[in-house]
Amino acid sequence: RKVGMTPRKEKTQFFLSHDIDLVNGAIIEDGFNVLKKGRIDLFLGMLFRVAMGRPDWLNMDKIMNLESEYDCKSAFFWIMNKGRINAREENADYSFQSTRILNQFHEVEKNGFDNGLHKSLSPESFKEEFIKYGSKPLSNRYHYLKYRLPQAYYAIEEAGLKLDASLGFAEEIGF
Repeated sequence: RKVGMTPRKEKTQFFLSHDIDLVNGAIIEDGFNVLKKGRIDLFLGMLFRVAMGRPDWLNMDKIMNLESEYDCKSAFFWIMNKGRINAREENADYSFQSTRILNQFHEVEKNGFDNGLHKSLSPESFKEEFIKYGSKPLSNRYHYLKYRLPQAYYAIEEAGLKLDASLGFAEEIGF
């Protein structure tokens, strides 16, 4: 009260979300770790799942099952463009139009979770990425939090997005 503010009592809320940047990276990152620990069996299991088209990071079903145990629903943000932009930055390591990715995307919807756009680093407009998405999503989060203000707000409004979850900035910690 010393600062002239009266405390408010409000119910706490939170927003669970997942940026789907990489689905094929587990074999390298996690594979290296299990090999370092001498767990060839785990590495062979990872290789088998990759060969079967189910890499370990293509695990939206596991995420949804876990969250459902706690009566939670989250949003999954998908990137429409694949590949490196430069030496340090990459869009997705998957093609959004691939059958295995679209199957995961539709499972998210079918299970009552939300899908959103994870605006890529490409110079494409929101509307151009919506075409790849297949419809106009309700929400967005900028990949790597790369956006410029106030231009990004104008682009979000012009695109008709209802929510942007790009909290913070890539250059600084905090909001």
